[in-house]
Amino acid sequence: MTARQLARLSTITGMALTIGTVRAAEFRGLGDLRNPLTESSGLAVSGDGQAVAGRGTNVDGKVEAFRYRGSAMIGLGDLPGAAFESMAQGASRDGRTIVGMGTSDAQGPQAFRWTEGGGIQGLGYLWSGHKHSEAYGVSADGQAVVGFSMLSGGTPGAFRWTPLAGMQRLAPLSDGAGAKAYGIAADGNVSVGESFGPNGLEAVRWTGAGGLGLGDLAGGDSQSSAKACSGDGAVVVGYGTSAQGMEAFRWSNGTMTGLGDLGGGAYDSVALATTHLGGVVVGRGTSALGSEAFYWTEAGGMRRLSDFLSGEGLSTHGWLLQAATGISEDGRTIVGYGINPNGRQEAWMATMNPVPEPGTWIAVGVGTAALLRRRRR
Repeated sequence: MTARQLARLSTITGMALTIGTVRAAEFRGLGDLRNPLTESSGLAVSGDGQAVAGRGTNVDGKVEAFRYRGSAMIGLGDLPGAAFESMAQGASRDGRTIVGMGTSDAQGPQAFRWTEGGGIQGLGYLWSGHKHSEAYGVSADGQAVVGFSMLSGGTPGAFRWTPLAGMQRLAPLSDGAGAKAYGIAADGNVSVGESFGPNGLEAVRWTGAGGLGLGDLAGGDSQSSAKACSGDGAVVVGYGTSAQGMEAFRWSNGTMTGLGDLGGGAYDSVALATTHLGGVVVGRGTSALGSEAFYWTEAGGMRRLSDFLSGEGLSTHGWLLQAATGISEDGRTIVGYGINPNGRQEAWMATMNPVPEPGTWIAVGVGTAALLRRRRR
């Protein structure tokens, strides 16, 4: 075997070892921006599962947006102004772009976009007469941002922002009605949120053609809101109002399905995030312990996230997981916030064992076999 063939075989073998090596599943509290821990919340995760965005308490006792990557939490600062308060609420696929809200004016917060190279930058407002805007979602490449900005009379207006077009309003379901956008598809072409319309507050899915009301669950007051969508925007999750009360939903192909709630408490659940293909949904429900994170699949239904993690070999002993706010594209990383064993609110991150794609093993096998055949020749 030649040196080149040996090198190629070594590379393929390394791939096999990397794929075959199962990274230890882990549940960890993420700490805070100051020590000792005061309070922190994980509010979003990057698509690749490597970065968490949220809010913490800095050394000055101020609420500050953070990004957690690897094992380090860094504060993202705030927009220039007299007050100091910021919060990160969305992350790009690689976690190098973070969006949220900061405080740059005495009148209220301003949506921001933070990048590794450019730092924190304000996105402005839809109407300068009321300086209040917030960003919630960002596309996979970090170029499109959604949120809301207050309009005349204190009415919220949903927006979509890009570097070229700036902040553009997303049409509400009724003229003059308020709207907010909370989630965005990976390619940035579908946005989801809520708008007031003829039927009251209603979940909305925006495309280039405008906004589509998604309706509500049957049996309750007319009120629904979309909080997130799948990578292609075909699956939408949020909450509606059923005969039982506020209930998490999953919308697909024109049909809204209630996901139920955790048992033991008031009927109150909200879906907050879903995977790239929309097959796994996470959020918060209500149990006898109060607000508690849930994990939902079509096959398994809704269950306590702590029970699911236990089945994956992760211990959350001493924790109360209050809400699961983000999930990676492949569903193997989930983030949120809860009460830690010391009785304080803390951001957390759960990482499950990765499952390699079958096609990857086939490619490795074919490559190895080809080299061995060449060696025989």
